[in-house]
Amino acid sequence: LSSGIPILSSSPTYLSPTTAEVALQKTVGTATVGFGYGACNQVGIDPSVNAAFRISELDAYDPIIPSSYYTAWLGNTGTYTGFAAFNEFCPLIKTSVEARLYGVSYVLEPKGSPGLRGGVFVKDVGDEALFHIPAAGIATTTPIAASGALPPARALGLPVKVVRPDPATWRIETSGTSPQVLRLRLSDVPGWHATIDGKPLHLVSFAGVMLQARVPAGSHTIELHYWPSTLTIGIVLATLSAAVLVSAYFVDRRRRIRGRRGELQKSGSPP
Repeated sequence: LSSGIPILSSSPTYLSPTTAEVALQKTVGTATVGFGYGACNQVGIDPSVNAAFRISELDAYDPIIPSSYYTAWLGNTGTYTGFAAFNEFCPLIKTSVEARLYGVSYVLEPKGSPGLRGGVFVKDVGDEALFHIPAAGIATTTPIAASGALPPARALGLPVKVVRPDPATWRIETSGTSPQVLRLRLSDVPGWHATIDGKPLHLVSFAGVMLQARVPAGSHTIELHYWPSTLTIGIVLATLSAAVLVSAYFVDRRRRIRGRRGELQKSGSPP
């Protein structure tokens, strides 16, 4: 409090969305929303609060946010974003190319703004204007050259549908007459594992902070699951610790019972 951190008021009831927030969610669905104006939080919904309204925004406030978010954005766009010292990541989308690179399908601007070049005005949402970015998506496929070299990070891709039954699972169907690269707007952190038609699929870094994989020609089902090895280690250690504690309890209990019987026998009392 003394450092001036904004604190959201608590309430006995759940957050009540405004008319504009409801309209925004219905329009964008599961697509990612970015911001094209101002400093952090001048448009859109405050980081983390957006999750309560089921709106995916390209921003975050997280005490353990990866530093690669900032370095990758600087390397990919040439601009700084957010405040690393305060764990805020609030990038501003300045071009439709940047929007497609990061999978931002919609961009919010102040009402009356002309929007990004290449963007398509959708509607006014409250006192903000919403623009659609064609060919942007959280998962895209791009043909691979005959030489086998991957296309540039900014190469145009074809959006593909992503089914997310839970936060730790992505399911994607791809189809192509030639080999493709599947690019995922998914943080490149340890723990993501992929399969293609039930077989392991190798994931590599994309644009310094996201993930991509080579996909052969034909129709395929690709699934991603998040399960870091450290979680497995933690479960094993927790199980062993519990087993040790339970064993120690029964050993101590047996020792106490034997000690009590010994005392009764010495005193001549019946056990």
